Amino acid sequence: MFKKNEFINVRQETEEEYIFFNTKTGETFLLNDIGYIIFECALKSMSMSDLVKNVCQKTNDDIEVANKTIENFIKILLEKNILIQGDTKE
Repeated sequence: MFKKNEFINVRQETEEEYIFFNTKTGETFLLNDIGYIIFECALKSMSMSDLVKNVCQKTNDDIEVANKTIENFIKILLEKNILIQGDTKE
């Protein structure tokens, strides 16, 4: 469903912070541990509902409550070209 932009390098800075560096544009992004979990699950999930379910299993959040927040965060990752849209089932 999603792929990592080939120009994005990821490095864990601390237990709760991850640096995303776009080697093409020079932009740097800082994600917390929950943002990184969403990023990881986006790379492995085949649909948006699957993505939300996988994130909520790792974070113990309620699917109904977290759904819109996760969808909005994915939109930001796409806008910042951290993720690239692939084939979707939903």
